[in-house]
Amino acid sequence: KLNSIKIIFINSCTEQRSTQLNNSKLIRNKVVSNYIYGGLCSLLVVFSMLAIFTYAYDVEHVQYSSAQGSIVECDKLKAENTVSSDRVKDLSGCILVGVNLRNADLRQADLSETDLRGADLTGADLREADLSGAILYGANLREADLYKADLTGAILSGANLRDTILESAKLDNVKLQYAKLYKTILADTEFTNVDARKANFCGQNLSDKIFFKTNLSGADLAYSNLVYAQLKNADLSDALLKGANLAGVDLSNQDLSGINFRSANLFASNLEGADLTGADLRKANLINANLKYANLENVKLSGTELDKADTEGANIAGIIFEEFKNEVSLNAKKLQKKSNFPGESFSGANASGINFSESTLSGADFSDSNLKNSSMSEVDFSYADLTNADLSGSDLLGANLVGADLEGADLSNANLSGADLSGANLKNANLKNSKLFGAKLFGAKLENADLSFSQIDGANFGGSIMHKVVLTEVNLSEGFFDGADLSFVKLNDRNLSKIKFHNAILRDADFTNSDLSDADLSNAYLNSATLINANLQGANLFSADFGGADLTNVDFSGADLRQVYIKNSKLENIVTNSDTKTDSCFKTDIINEIICKIFRIFTPSSPPYETTDELLDNYILRSNNS
Repeated sequence: KLNSIKIIFINSCTEQRSTQLNNSKLIRNKVVSNYIYGGLCSLLVVFSMLAIFTYAYDVEHVQYSSAQGSIVECDKLKAENTVSSDRVKDLSGCILVGVNLRNADLRQADLSETDLRGADLTGADLREADLSGAILYGANLREADLYKADLTGAILSGANLRDTILESAKLDNVKLQYAKLYKTILADTEFTNVDARKANFCGQNLSDKIFFKTNLSGADLAYSNLVYAQLKNADLSDALLKGANLAGVDLSNQDLSGINFRSANLFASNLEGADLTGADLRKANLINANLKYANLENVKLSGTELDKADTEGANIAGIIFEEFKNEVSLNAKKLQKKSNFPGESFSGANASGINFSESTLSGADFSDSNLKNSSMSEVDFSYADLTNADLSGSDLLGANLVGADLEGADLSNANLSGADLSGANLKNANLKNSKLFGAKLFGAKLENADLSFSQIDGANFGGSIMHKVVLTEVNLSEGFFDGADLSFVKLNDRNLSKIKFHNAILRDADFTNSDLSDADLSNAYLNSATLINANLQGANLFSADFGGADLTNVDFSGADLRQVYIKNSKLENIVTNSDTKTDSCFKTDIINEIICKIFRIFTPSSPPYETTDELLDNYILRSNNS
């Protein structure tokens, strides 16, 4: 109610449109106006008359992107689109980023093309639901039931599919990069044209599965059951197949160079003509395997069983038979899956390559430790000390890093999909090429952090401090930055169309030559920012602070410029058109300046947003009155 009153009052100085105001509101506005501005009585009468005609003023600026986190904002959620009061039928095409749909009844629901990035669908009933083309970056689908669901063309990159039921689901053309499919039920499913790069299938039963033209490069298939799986047309480059059961599998003429097959079962497998250069086959079972004309150059074969294997014409140059020492440090050897060591010290430990996923390590000290290439999905690192730790290449999907200290940490190439980094300290951290699908970074400290080439689809940086953060080649339009502090950031010559910068602090930011068309910069603080030659067509700039900003040659066609603050701004050669929404605050003549000044007094939340000592000097402690 307060917001609607504020909007009505603000709009009273703008456009003349006909409707009616409630008599009590009209009288109250007049009384307040006459009381405060007696000398300007006639002017305020005009304002009051204008208010009568402006109640129907559109208020899309308060609906900027509030669908985020709330299902009720979807404009397709109507009474006629529900099966019952608690079961949704049609949410197709909705924007439901970060929505909480835990245990929701979505049976046979139409979720096609729906944007569910970072959504929590834990335990949701999605049987026979249509999720074709849905966007589910970093979504949590743990224990969800997708029996016979249609996921054709859906994006599930970075999604948590642990214990998810996908029986008889349609998975054609699905994107599963960096997704976790641990203990996922995949009965009666096929993988056709699926992009599963770096996906985690560890321990999964994939026997007899068809992987037609599936990209499994870099995928974790350790200890998985792939007996008689059809991998002939799959891309297995750089995949992890340690301990996997590949008995009877046809891998002939495949590029398997450098792959870790340690302790894998390759009994009677067909490796004819395969390139196994530098592969790790220590303790693998190659009994009855076909290795004709295979390239075994520099292969590690210590402890490998080769009885009755056919090696006719194979290249065996440089084969390595010696065993390698385990370099894991003593204090890290106790780390294993589901470990429970909260508050313990592992400072300086070498735990590289270890799997200790789902462990409870809150408050633990891992400063200066080596955790490179480790499996740490769903680990509780809340408030842990990870300063200067090497976490590069590690799997931290769904990890709890709330309040963790990661200053100076190396998280390059790490999978942080669905991770919660709220309140974490990432100052000077290296996040190059990291995967942040659906990650939560509310209030995180990212000063001077390097996010170059990282993927942030569905990631939420709301309220985070991002001074001088490096964002080279990062597609910012796929993330959410409401209230984030991006002061001094270089974002020139970028495509930032539809970027979400509502209420963001962008002081001294450089947007020279950038495309900000249809961007949401409402209530943003752009004081002293540089926007020379920027494209702001159709942008929502309601109540933005452009004080001292350089707006030379900016195109404001169709933009919402109501209540903007432009004191000392450079406005040379700006472009507006009939669709540009302006009011007195965008005009420079004396009458409109007075009108704008008066209405700013009634809207203290409007620009300028500079901090003053007035509140501090005049504040009376409430405790003194008790």
